[in-house]
Amino acid sequence: MEKILETILGEIKGVKEEVRNEMQEMKIELREEMQDMKTELREEMQDMKTELREELQEMKSELRTEMDERFTQQSKEIGEELSNVVVFLEKRDNELKELITGSIKVQNEILRELDRNRAEHESYDSRLHKIELTQSYMEEKLLKSS
Repeated sequence: MEKILETILGEIKGVKEEVRNEMQEMKIELREEMQDMKTELREEMQDMKTELREELQEMKSELRTEMDERFTQQSKEIGEELSNVVVFLEKRDNELKELITGSIKVQNEILRELDRNRAEHESYDSRLHKIELTQSYMEEKLLKSS
């Protein structure tokens, strides 16, 4: 009987260790995924900023050239173009805001999932601890009755 209980205890400890290892691996994977997502988002945002700066620089050069060559004829067109640039930049800004909002939602979902995983992990730990306590009690009871 004692060997059976020891075998069961050994199996439960093995399962407990497997569950802990799996939970730890899941935590590590989720952290890595979150870090990768953050890095990708930062890179994308930096690329977009660079693109916008380059586009603005090009537009400024074009506008200066046009103003020098045809200041009188093109003043109205330049005003319309600047208005279009503002609309374009506002649109891009809104798109960036939407991307950031989406990213924040994804990150929040990941954080909630991590919290759920942590809670489940703690629940499993509690259950395993309770089983271990019960087994210890049963072993003590068996030893006393022997």
